[in-house]
Amino acid sequence: VLRISLTDVNGMGVDELCLPFEHAPADAPPGDAAAKSPLVIREEYTLTGHATRIIGGEFELALDQDSGQLRRCVAFGEPALLELPAPHLLPSGAPFSPLPDRATWRVQTVAVQAAGEDVRAVVTGAWDRLAGRCELRVTPAGEITATWDFENTGPDVWVREVGLRLALPRTFDRLEWSR
Repeated sequence: VLRISLTDVNGMGVDELCLPFEHAPADAPPGDAAAKSPLVIREEYTLTGHATRIIGGEFELALDQDSGQLRRCVAFGEPALLELPAPHLLPSGAPFSPLPDRATWRVQTVAVQAAGEDVRAVVTGAWDRLAGRCELRVTPAGEITATWDFENTGPDVWVREVGLRLALPRTFDRLEWSR
């Protein structure tokens, strides 16, 4: 389940989005479900660079240490998330110019560490007009909680849309929305 909660600066809930990624392996043997397996953090060095992998029983995600981008996120052998959730702002009077401009992202730090049974990953960086951090909390059950904290580093702007941008596989065609 990917649950996204939008809050104001005082922590008051503004909106919430829930994307259920319920899937069972097609070739699961009959009987009891497998127990949750502990998460493993593993460093990966390949020709594409350095990544930190978070590996669970039926899922894995990898964060690129050089760019701060999501290198992969798979569950049950299928893609689950194509990129990290990111802020989305649409300025009034500029309907074809959403902020931030993806091409201006520059990572500052990527930190991945165990937090009890869970794994906590923090990516900090900036775009041309926004700076901040994304925190991911990954549970052994494969639940990912993403929290963005960012601020406008440019001139004030009026926006007509505020939210998070998600890049999901085409097969993810079910959406639950709660307010």
